[in-house]
Amino acid sequence: MEQLEKRIKELRIKIEHTKDELYRAELRLESLEKDEQDVLEECSNLGLEPEKLDEEIEKLENQIKQDLEQVTSILAKENLKE
Repeated sequence: MEQLEKRIKELRIKIEHTKDELYRAELRLESLEKDEQDVLEECSNLGLEPEKLDEEIEKLENQIKQDLEQVTSILAKENLKE
C-alpha cells in the first residue's frame, strides 16, 4: 500500500509539473503570435506582402549590387582623370 501511495504522489507531482510546462508554453505561444501580428502589421505599413518578402529582399540585394558597381565605375573614372 505504501508503494502505491508513493507512486500516486510521484504521478501527481509529474502532472503538476506538466501543467506548469503547458502554461508556460501557452504563454510563449501567445507572445509569439503577438510578435507575428506586429511583424505582419509592420510589413503592411511598409507596403510589403509577407509572402513576397524573399522576392523583395532579392530585388533590394540586386539593386545594391548595381549601385555598388556604378559607384565603383564612377570612382575608377575619377581616378583616371587625376
